[in-house]
Amino acid sequence: MPRALSFKSIKPQRRSLFMQLLASFLVIILLLLSFHMLSFAFFRSLMQEEIIRYNEAGLQHAVDNYERQLGMLTTSMLSLYMDDAVSSFTLNNDRIRYDIADQIRIQLKKMSGSFYPYVDNIAIAFREPKLVIEKDGINTPEQMYGKFYASADYSPSFWMEQFNQSESTKLFPAREFSEKGISQALRKGNLIPLVVKNKLQRHFYVSAFLNADAFLRAYQPPVSDGFGILSPDTSSLLFGTAEHFNTAQAMAAYQRDKEYVHDGDLFFFYLKGPVTGSVYVNVISASSLSAQIAKLNWMLIGILALVLVIGLAASIWFSMRIHQPIRSLLRTIQLKRTDALKYKGIMELEEIGSNVQQLLMSNQSMNRDLMRKNSLLRHYFYTNKLKMIHTRSADFQELLQEERPYRLALFKLYRKQSHDWTSEASTGRTAYFVMEFIQSSLSAKYEEALVFQMERDQIIALVMLREEEEPLEEAVHTLKQVFDHDKEYLFFTIAISSAYASSAEFNTAYEETICMERQRLFHEETELILVSLPQSEISMSGQEEQQLNAVLVSGNEDALKSWLDKIMRRFHDMRATGEDVQRFTDDCIQAVYKVLSALNLPTEALKAKFADWDHVKGGYHLGRLHDYLLAFLHDAAALIAQRLHEEDAVTKFVKQYIEEHYGEDISLDTIADELQLTSGYVSTYFKEKTGMKFSQYVNDMRIRQAKRLLRQPELKILDVAARVGYHNVNSFIRMFKNTTGLSPGEYRKKIDAMPD
Repeated sequence: MPRALSFKSIKPQRRSLFMQLLASFLVIILLLLSFHMLSFAFFRSLMQEEIIRYNEAGLQHAVDNYERQLGMLTTSMLSLYMDDAVSSFTLNNDRIRYDIADQIRIQLKKMSGSFYPYVDNIAIAFREPKLVIEKDGINTPEQMYGKFYASADYSPSFWMEQFNQSESTKLFPAREFSEKGISQALRKGNLIPLVVKNKLQRHFYVSAFLNADAFLRAYQPPVSDGFGILSPDTSSLLFGTAEHFNTAQAMAAYQRDKEYVHDGDLFFFYLKGPVTGSVYVNVISASSLSAQIAKLNWMLIGILALVLVIGLAASIWFSMRIHQPIRSLLRTIQLKRTDALKYKGIMELEEIGSNVQQLLMSNQSMNRDLMRKNSLLRHYFYTNKLKMIHTRSADFQELLQEERPYRLALFKLYRKQSHDWTSEASTGRTAYFVMEFIQSSLSAKYEEALVFQMERDQIIALVMLREEEEPLEEAVHTLKQVFDHDKEYLFFTIAISSAYASSAEFNTAYEETICMERQRLFHEETELILVSLPQSEISMSGQEEQQLNAVLVSGNEDALKSWLDKIMRRFHDMRATGEDVQRFTDDCIQAVYKVLSALNLPTEALKAKFADWDHVKGGYHLGRLHDYLLAFLHDAAALIAQRLHEEDAVTKFVKQYIEEHYGEDISLDTIADELQLTSGYVSTYFKEKTGMKFSQYVNDMRIRQAKRLLRQPELKILDVAARVGYHNVNSFIRMFKNTTGLSPGEYRKKIDAMPD
């Protein structure tokens, strides 16, 4: 028996957990405090160098931002020299093409917008005709630079003189620009002109007006008493802050081999831009540097004091946080009552070892963990059954309850294409939440119900049947009503298997639900399938494929729509399943590509345009599928029509000769002699242009004429064969059947049976 404790008079002792923890924390704090003091003493000697490096890094960061923006802008401006619209406009200098100029204006507006707020405008100046195209319109140089972008230092003549300057890229000093109105001038701002030229194209150049104030607001170094940009030769100031920047002093102090110069009360930090070559200057007064050092000293002292206070408080708090639960636990174990938590105990660690109740609590925790793991193992067993992964049933026999009848319910999840799903992974997350909801709902109604996710969009529910429990159909119908509330985003196929008695039939039950799920109709509604029905596959017949080929070649849009509407009515009348619709439409797509391939037409562009076909057919929206297929057929018919209109004189002669002499012995050598070409060249040329061999085209022409003649009952098949150029009737019958699938006699009976 553990000895009894007395909680009446408890005082901190050196052996108590609280005192030992507090002492350990205080030792750690003293060690850290000593380290910080040594670090502070060492850092003070290097503080000025560190601050100088900090200011150099600040200037480097500002220069990187300036140069990156100017580099991207220069690249974009240079790309205009390769632009088709700009080149086309310059080639038509005898007359002004305002349509092309408007295209250039739109492009300049987009380019200016992409660099907002750093670029106010981008313009292209042409030598002949003397025009300037900018984002807002087309102006003469006098209008552009004398009215809309007027500056005393940059007159229209200055801009025209730029055609004669040799520099490829040049930044000019910032000046105030304004737009002159009737009564007053509207300030444009403090702008930096940038000119980018191509030495190979001197008849026009590109210029930009950079907003100096916007650059300064965004990229000025964090610590600065004055900031400016000097020209590459440091002979002029391109831009500088209005206050605290002495241009002459900054230029005089510049030394190429030094990153900073101390001149009087000022520190000048210099850095040359790698893109523009401009020299960036940041001025910091010695008093500011001293203030930074003093501020940093006080900051470090304050941080040190704060760390010490926080360390002491945290030590006491953590010691109590660790001490209190252990002390309360000991009271609970000793008194075996919940009100024992009010006690304040001592000598905690000795009492923990003397109490056996802790073992009982651990035992209970282990039992709960075993129950959870047993549930996971049961899920694992049934999942392996569905996946047909071999496992030894004897290993799981203790986990499985006695054999009872059961049923499976399969839930297949579909996403509405009208909803903006962020990624494929969102379907898996949604399926997980749906699975949790199904588990919660079925567990409330059935004593034993397991729900697990088989695929990214497929959930299986296993329900053990009891006579007194609700039929599974009613429970699933209730779930369907809940799912219908989210039909704007999702819809489901729900299939319920028959009742099975043995776990050995588990895979059979799963296969049954899979077969039932395939009975789903092609619509965007949740569908509940309770009975497995025999299904007949719907596929494209040879006659439907021939009709499709005919309307494609005809290029008649009404005929294409009529053929497709007929197919859609067939889907509706025959209650076609989703698999039937997808299979039929796949056959339709392949038939179209087959026709295009036979005509030797390129299909890459068509496939790229309609690359989302699998996404559309998987959406179960018949109207969207109809519109998509109609657009596809329209584009395919347009390709065929274009090929038919591109026939040249050689192809036309060959076709016309065959049409006029199909009843005779037609020789490729004869036609080649007529064209004064070799037979090999004519054969290759005809195949390239039509996608058909010469002999194949002759046979197709003869069979088409034979079909026409077979409609005349007074003509014998032997006569028809002779008229279309076949001297051997057996050869004619064989060729006719290979082409149409019917013998001439069968074809004649078929057309006789058709109504007029």
